[in-house]
Amino acid sequence: MATRKKRRKRRQSFPIAFVATFAILLGLMALAAYLPQFRLKHVAVYGQTSLIADDILPLVQPVGDPFFVIGIGPELEHWLGLRYGDLETDLLRQFPILDRVLVRFEFPSTLRVEVIDKPEVVSARVPEGYALLDSKANVISLREAPSAFLPVTEGLQLAGSVFVGERLPVDEEQFQAALRATAAMIAADETLGYENKLMTLTRQVTILEGQIRLDLMLTGGQRWRVTVEDNSMLVKNMATLSELIEQGLLQDKGSGEMVLGADEIVFTADEP
Repeated sequence: MATRKKRRKRRQSFPIAFVATFAILLGLMALAAYLPQFRLKHVAVYGQTSLIADDILPLVQPVGDPFFVIGIGPELEHWLGLRYGDLETDLLRQFPILDRVLVRFEFPSTLRVEVIDKPEVVSARVPEGYALLDSKANVISLREAPSAFLPVTEGLQLAGSVFVGERLPVDEEQFQAALRATAAMIAADETLGYENKLMTLTRQVTILEGQIRLDLMLTGGQRWRVTVEDNSMLVKNMATLSELIEQGLLQDKGSGEMVLGADEIVFTADEP
């Protein structure tokens, strides 16, 4: 009998405790609403991006010092992190260059915006100029001048117009060939660790049927056009090319063309 009474008492006390806790939280929220530290007055922008703060501020600038809770959500993860999910979505939609966005409340009175650009993996020549692409062939940006960090990819056959924020209208296999070429050069550079990097020396990558051609400008001014088979030996052949450059064999021959195959290497020097 005593046990049943204790259980009944616990059941009765539970809703009372819940209501009391809720009332305390509600009171704290009401109190916080009157404190200036919980009203959004400032915006701080951080991150690795080519955008500037003035690009982002018009979309996130608070109007009228609102209480920080307004706009948080809509998902549970946003509430738990005091994040403004709708603002994050708006920024991603407005700026295709962005890969990740986090907008959250930071005490006191600050809307903290953290942004990171998508990594650019291919710079393709297109009628509109140069399209910088991510790993899914989405156009991050269009520029009049080529990238300072990526070789220009030529030979991509387009099936339509190019628009920022949309996928480049290119054959998937051609794009994958461009990705393989970039990945193979990066792998050679990182594995061998030579001072002369293929990604730096390569001015142009041309995608051909089953082949990839690199236009290299060496540090001594020699120019080489190198054709490599696009097959399972691509990474190894790129490493071989890097070793030839490191040993000075191409520089000694001046400028010219080279076919780099699995079994043989054919040099054809340009005539003086």
